[in-house]
Amino acid sequence: MCTRIYPGLSQSFAFDIGGTTMPGEIKRGNIVHMAEILNFRPKFVLQVGQDVARKVPKALATATTSMQDVLQKGDVTMASRLTKYIRKTSLQVSKRILT
Repeated sequence: MCTRIYPGLSQSFAFDIGGTTMPGEIKRGNIVHMAEILNFRPKFVLQVGQDVARKVPKALATATTSMQDVLQKGDVTMASRLTKYIRKTSLQVSKRILT
């Protein structure tokens, strides 16, 4: 999904998730459908998603902080832009699939 911040790159996934290739369209039903197709228990896949959603903000903050000293000025700008996008998207996806 992070390729979405780069102009000219595809806005969709290369494969579908439960019937959609558009990240902004993924809902709980898509995750359940994907799990069933892959012969996973939907409850398990949703629990993994919930666990990842809980861990992303702290991991993102840690990664951003640890990279500050090694990034050049232009890289800091891109890292900041990417961090904001990941944070926003993670919260949106969490709301759509976990409720």
